Amino acid sequence: MNPITDKLKIYLQDWAVHFIRSKDVIAKKIADIAQNAEDVDILVNFNDGKKQAIIVAPLLDANAVDSALEKLKPFKEQKNKTALFLFNTTSNLKKVISEWQKLATFDMQFMIVFVNPFSNLDHKWCLFPQTHHSLSDKSALETGLKSLFGAVGAVSEDELERKIK
Repeated sequence: MNPITDKLKIYLQDWAVHFIRSKDVIAKKIADIAQNAEDVDILVNFNDGKKQAIIVAPLLDANAVDSALEKLKPFKEQKNKTALFLFNTTSNLKKVISEWQKLATFDMQFMIVFVNPFSNLDHKWCLFPQTHHSLSDKSALETGLKSLFGAVGAVSEDELERKIK
């Protein structure tokens, strides 16, 4: 990794932990959250013994999807929730669309969270690829995902590098 990529990953990982904690304020189902544990970036341990394994990949490169799914596979096999957090960039959306078959067949509990922390709209949108794939019109996949993507607003790689120091 290069220094810029490292900064983006740390920023997004911290954002994700804050987001996860804020979702649990009332329910209080989380026992603890570990970072960089068991070969994943974030490991959420719930009071009932279940886990959620999360990979943080700010900008998807050529092998990022395969690498993320490989790291999440043991958690999927144990029936735990899994997730991938990434920035809401045009290149990330294109990569998700190009890797759709792998993502849509990975697991019912697998979630992708697209994040734009600088948006004046919403800051994230979530996608469960397998559910989305089974319910949506296959010919409208790209149009539908672009619509969800636009609801948060794209963040460019240049903007990320300028704002995350």
